[in-house]
Amino acid sequence: MLLRRFFMLLVLVLPFTLIHAADPAALHEDDAMFIKRATIAGMMEARACEAALKRNLTAEEQSFAKQLMSDHQKANDELSAIAKRKGYTPPANLPDDEQDKLAKMGGIKDKDFNEEFLEHQITCHKKVVDLFEDQAEDGKDTELRGFAAKHLPTMKAHLATAKRLEDKY
Repeated sequence: MLLRRFFMLLVLVLPFTLIHAADPAALHEDDAMFIKRATIAGMMEARACEAALKRNLTAEEQSFAKQLMSDHQKANDELSAIAKRKGYTPPANLPDDEQDKLAKMGGIKDKDFNEEFLEHQITCHKKVVDLFEDQAEDGKDTELRGFAAKHLPTMKAHLATAKRLEDKY
């Protein structure tokens, strides 16, 4: 009788333990932080380029800004899809400090804007390259490591182009 009760209890409890088992898709804290930081960086670059294209850029700088917008939007779309599959919701808006940077950039006079825009790209892309290198090497999630490794050459190319264009000033 006691054995029968034990098995009945086991049959009742076992499904609940399986429901509460660790979710294999749950993101490690570092991977979630990568998604957040990469998403914000991508949004920031797209918005900065959008603002820059309304300014008096050289033809080469315009082409660069358009390429940046396109590359970062594609990367953010891909990252957003990965995040969704992992059950993580990336930020939808820029934090206040990043919006303040954009507003400050918007107040720069045209004659100084181009060089400031390129310096901004260099600073941001150095951080993004470091972020993507760290994720590609040390990320816990295989899919996110692959994403970072896939997009790292593009981010490095953006940095090199920004440096080359900035050297003209």
